Amino acid sequence: MLATLALSNGQLRQFIPFVLLMDSTVMNMGLIGTAIFYEKQEHTIDAILTSPVSADEYLCAKALTAILNSLVNLLFITAAIWLLKAATVGRWAHLPSAIIVVAGLHALLGIALTYGAKDFTAVMLRSVVYMFVIWFPGVFTLFGLIPDTVVPYLLVLPPVSAARMLAVAFSPVPSWQVVFGYTYLLLLCAVLYVGVVHPVPTATRVNPSVGARWSNS
Repeated sequence: MLATLALSNGQLRQFIPFVLLMDSTVMNMGLIGTAIFYEKQEHTIDAILTSPVSADEYLCAKALTAILNSLVNLLFITAAIWLLKAATVGRWAHLPSAIIVVAGLHALLGIALTYGAKDFTAVMLRSVVYMFVIWFPGVFTLFGLIPDTVVPYLLVLPPVSAARMLAVAFSPVPSWQVVFGYTYLLLLCAVLYVGVVHPVPTATRVNPSVGARWSNS
């Protein structure tokens, strides 16, 4: 964060949302995907299957860890800006709720990326493809590289909606785009969890089919 000393307040209004977007999206996906893959490699999943831990508890713990990590990073960034610049450059109260939704969704995406991956390279390759195909448009909106007239058509890309939710704390964003972002990403979280991450809603323990999916994929 020492780089912020060389940035003006106007530049920080673009730089900080970029850092928060990167941390709560692709960083979370990579960290969660890596953790679960190596848990499979080290047969940690096998131990979980014999413990009184349900699939929901395991998956929610992963998502909660990602959310808390992003919130802690937000706290450090806020403190650094205040200490180094002796100023605040945004309406920070808007950020925690946005980060909870964005980080939670991308934690679930990180879990989904590990399914069917045969090696660590496959997990990372999927993250890289997501970054180049879907994530970069969100970054481009933060730096004004995409015209405002085009942005509404890109809101179906989760990182673009996430970028608008984070940017509202630092610059004017149409209210409907923020409302759409929250609604859309929360709906994606529900669909992704039920339909992809944990498609056995009635399981109260780690279901054998789910366990096989984790340990053998």
